[in-house]
Amino acid sequence: GPKQFRLPLGLQIVPSIILLFTMSFMPYSPRWLVAHDHISDARQVLGRLRAQGHAGVPEVAEELRLIHQTIVHERETKKSTYMELLRFPNRRRTLLGCGMQFMQQFTGINTLMLYAPTIFRYMGMGSVQSIALCQAINGLVNVSATVPAILWIDRWGRRPTLLVGTILIIVFYLVLALLMRSYMALTGEDEGDAVIINMSARSLALASICMVYLVVASFAFSWGPCGWLIPSEIFPTHLRAKANSVTTGTNWISNFVVTLTSPLLLDVGHWRLFIALSGIMGANLVIIYLFLPETKNLTLEEMDILFMDSAWAFKSSPLSFLSSKKLRRLSAGTALTTASGATRA
Repeated sequence: GPKQFRLPLGLQIVPSIILLFTMSFMPYSPRWLVAHDHISDARQVLGRLRAQGHAGVPEVAEELRLIHQTIVHERETKKSTYMELLRFPNRRRTLLGCGMQFMQQFTGINTLMLYAPTIFRYMGMGSVQSIALCQAINGLVNVSATVPAILWIDRWGRRPTLLVGTILIIVFYLVLALLMRSYMALTGEDEGDAVIINMSARSLALASICMVYLVVASFAFSWGPCGWLIPSEIFPTHLRAKANSVTTGTNWISNFVVTLTSPLLLDVGHWRLFIALSGIMGANLVIIYLFLPETKNLTLEEMDILFMDSAWAFKSSPLSFLSSKKLRRLSAGTALTTASGATRA
């Protein structure tokens, strides 16, 4: 009845209300405070972020000086327009940011999250209660597997997290495809295929459902957070808002395409869809390895140095792999010079 869709929609109001009230305790970012001439407040925020509340340490003063210097320079020399996203040196960041959002959607995660009940039906589940339980577990796996990334992604790094997650998704997609093919051949749903994995129909069905959960878990700790994190941290301060509007728009357009086509592809291709998705993930793996530099522990100002380096991520200079403290000392003396040269170019 109506409660089946009204109750889930109503429950979504609860986290929205919590977010509404807790946002009042969220401090402004140091860059926003500096841009609005609240230097003392910016120093206090940086102290809490970098030095356990000690706002007077040299590292905080150095970062505050660089932020102020960069914002003043951007006000005087740089334009904040959408066309700037297509010009050097921002073009590479725009392609990478939009590419991350595009690739995140074409991992097939929404195929599994939105149309998992269809997959479960293919695997012999007929009762509404069984399908609802499996779907609830699917959502729980998604949320739970995101927690490790929240806690440790700044220790793991973006590149290793994405590479490991992508490899796992490829493997689990291929196993899922083989399991589904064997199940459908065994039950006579697809008579043209041979049984590859010799198991009972029930075992094949349960193993397939487990593979769905493993794909979701692999996405949740890698592409789930990194697909949003990387576009938000790679753009210069004066273009961040416009850049994130473009990258987020890319996400929703890609989401629309995947959501619209997934039921058709599942109906026509069944297990073959997951072979195709594993191929797409293989392409994502190559792109991440070749073009995504490591961005962990770098400030927004330090990104200018990183993205003036080689476009090949595996050929990035040692500068991009230095610790944040060392890189900050170097960027304090070179960031503005590099940015001025990039503007002239």
